[in-house]
Amino acid sequence: IFTDEAVNSWKFEIQKYILDSAKLLLQMIVLRLDRDNPYLLELLFLVLNPETKFHIFNGQRSPLLPQPAAAVSPSAAATIAAATAAASAGGPPPVFAVPRENKSPMHWLVDLVNCFGRLGGFQALARRFEQRDTLNVTIIASLLRPFGASAEVLAPSTVSTYFVPLLPVVQGFLNRLSDADLKRESKSDKHDCLSGIVRCLQCLLIRLPDQEETTRNLEELRLKMILRVLQLSSFNGKMKALNELNKAITSVSYYQH
Repeated sequence: IFTDEAVNSWKFEIQKYILDSAKLLLQMIVLRLDRDNPYLLELLFLVLNPETKFHIFNGQRSPLLPQPAAAVSPSAAATIAAATAAASAGGPPPVFAVPRENKSPMHWLVDLVNCFGRLGGFQALARRFEQRDTLNVTIIASLLRPFGASAEVLAPSTVSTYFVPLLPVVQGFLNRLSDADLKRESKSDKHDCLSGIVRCLQCLLIRLPDQEETTRNLEELRLKMILRVLQLSSFNGKMKALNELNKAITSVSYYQH
């Protein structure tokens, strides 16, 4: 539905129903985030991706008034309440995302990111990264990808609180990858997870000031991974690495010294 070409022909009531249904989906994703379900993580990326037809079409809509929470099972309600009680008790709802400052502020996307955060999604994400022994390249890429896509609406406080602490975890993990891990990754038919991880982190850091050095370090890490793949992989792996190198060259950022 989010990518349907016919989205611009649907009435407002249908668009609103899709938005509300997406919030129900976010509840399930938050409750099952620790299970690394690839289909749910792909749906999370779809729901939070500002480039989908749904978000592009509704990008200029005004924010909606808060709606009552959808009905959930008692166990799910207890889990959600426990995750958000500390943040929401006795005050206004916490803000995890803010509208873009242009002609397409993406209020509905902001609404979805805030919904994810108020359900305890960012806390669940942080807890998942604490389980370092069960992380792998694909899981890290899938967990970060939705927020790299929606980084432009994330509040700086969200990035500094939930994603900056992940930097040493992710960098350390990538630096510890064995040659066998890199060979296996280079044979994957999926999007390049290694470079995708770095790109997501770079998109997130743009939301914060004075991050040029950290961004450069990430780019160096990306180039290091590409070099290792070129040295280790088969022909197909080398071609993928060369494509990534070409992307890296065309996206080089220059900083004043």
